[in-house]
Amino acid sequence: SREFVEDFHHTKEEGRLFPVLAELRGDLLRDHVLVLARQHREGHARIAAISAAKEAYLAGEQDAREVLASQLEGYGDLLRRHAHREDNVFFPLARQVLDAEHNRRIVEAFREEEARFPQDFLRRCVARLRELRNELRELPQVRQGPRP
Repeated sequence: SREFVEDFHHTKEEGRLFPVLAELRGDLLRDHVLVLARQHREGHARIAAISAAKEAYLAGEQDAREVLASQLEGYGDLLRRHAHREDNVFFPLARQVLDAEHNRRIVEAFREEEARFPQDFLRRCVARLRELRNELRELPQVRQGPRP
């Protein structure tokens, strides 16, 4: 969901993690932080495009289903690249840089961010994503809108 991506995940990384890492070894991680932040911005744009394509589809626009599918595919590709960079490059480097005190600060900061959300927030996000996946599978072909 948009709330998970924009308010939860990105806020934790950009607001809490990246500044601590920059304080420690900005030179080592700077390029990775820039790429991850750029991917976050691209994700925001993709989510907006998905929302617009969904509305166009519901309004019966001719090519909306294809646009929606393309945007979803692009967003999925972005998420795979983003997760790969985080899991295989960025976080292993960050673990090398973080000492116990800085790691404690980040964990505490993440807990503070997470406390802003209901306890079942992540479970509800996962459930909503499953619902969306099922809804998309059941979408009929684009309805024919009025012809000019």
